[in-house]
Amino acid sequence: MEKIATTAGQTTGKAIPWIGPAITIISGIRDYYKAQEEEQAQIRQIEAQARAIQNAVEQQATRLEREFEDGYLAAIKQAFAPIETAFVEKSRALDKQSRALNSDRAALESIKSRLSFI
Repeated sequence: MEKIATTAGQTTGKAIPWIGPAITIISGIRDYYKAQEEEQAQIRQIEAQARAIQNAVEQQATRLEREFEDGYLAAIKQAFAPIETAFVEKSRALDKQSRALNSDRAALESIKSRLSFI
């Protein structure tokens, strides 16, 4: 029994100098992984913020594009409305003249036809 105690004492004596560095190494590894987790959390947070900013910018750009398009379409409509109105009025007048001319031509054809029988 005494030999076992001596051997255990010698083994313990040899292991004790390694316990401190082993604890330091284990603690260092744990700290490293904890720091990695914190860094990954920060990266995820930064990525989420970047996505939020990108979404906000895209929404703003879409809104500005829509406002710009509405503005220039309104300006075009306003610029061409008088011209379009003039064309419509001229077209109506020409249609009226055309009907009158067709009526006059039909009357002339009728007179021509009657005169040819005389």
